[in-house]
Amino acid sequence: MKKFSGKIYNLSLDGKHILRGWYFIKSQGEEYLVLRNYSGILDMKRKCYKTSIPLHSYKVTAKPQNRRAPLLLFATLVGGNIGAKLLEKVIPFNIAFGEANRTFSVTQGFGNIIFDLIMVLVCLKVISIYRERKLHSFVTKHGGEMTYLGKIKSTRPLQFMTTGREFW
Repeated sequence: MKKFSGKIYNLSLDGKHILRGWYFIKSQGEEYLVLRNYSGILDMKRKCYKTSIPLHSYKVTAKPQNRRAPLLLFATLVGGNIGAKLLEKVIPFNIAFGEANRTFSVTQGFGNIIFDLIMVLVCLKVISIYRERKLHSFVTKHGGEMTYLGKIKSTRPLQFMTTGREFW
């Protein structure tokens, strides 16, 4: 097992938006890419890649300022509420929660919760595959290739929360 330590950066392929799900690590002249789709309070092993082209010019040293963020948040909230109302009119309520005038059924409720959890996991997996392919296609478009090195585990958290908990 090889140990290395380095500085962690975000990546930006267009210079405006941070590439979500990836971290760029520079360690003793070597460049590593770490796929990081899920974050939180759990320390997990993450996929580590190396590319044949240098990506140091795509690293982000400062967080880009998004002056339209409050407007986008407001538009998202309004659009989400309108979309939810429209979906409520199109999709019947009983698809997600069962018949409205039926007696309480534990098995049907449990089945609906399991179905919802499976759908969330499928969506997360699709996002993970999309993120991985997006960077892979960028590297191949620029004449390089990505090599899978294995899984790595961080020895220290990315940051500490105000409550003292570690954020991996």
